[in-house]
Amino acid sequence: MAIIETKPPYYNCSKCPAYCCSIYERVQVTKRDLKRLAKHFAVDLETAARRFTSIWQGERVLRRKADPIFGKACKFLNPETRQCTIYHARPDTGGLSGATPGEAVSWGKVDPDRLPDAVVCYLDSTVALPLITAYALARRKPRQPRRLYQRSEEFMNLLVAEYKKSSRR
Repeated sequence: MAIIETKPPYYNCSKCPAYCCSIYERVQVTKRDLKRLAKHFAVDLETAARRFTSIWQGERVLRRKADPIFGKACKFLNPETRQCTIYHARPDTGGLSGATPGEAVSWGKVDPDRLPDAVVCYLDSTVALPLITAYALARRKPRQPRRLYQRSEEFMNLLVAEYKKSSRR
């Protein structure tokens, strides 16, 4: 049996139009994130909060600005280079970009006090989804099945009635 060695994928951020800085409608800013921004810009927490964040539906989020590609993007995205101008101070959006938690401590992505609790699982979605689904189902009481298939004729009649009322036929 032959052993095939595979290299982990290499992502070249310089060739990306900054999807990670643009696709999120909002990036939540925690107290820890705010401290990192304040330290990066050498300002106090109140100034950092006022300059770089806003409150959206009761949650502190990173400010956004107009973007020529995505309409809106992170306030700290350079529109010409498509690079993050505060990479080492940016808020934690959850991903480690393939790094281990130990490596992520070095740039402030993972709190070193939480490192002993960190677990990394490399799983295929065909394994992960059933495990997560089983866990979620086990955590709540079963609900009464709706048996929607038995009502298919009723739903079809509703669809036909709506279609007949539509002006786009």
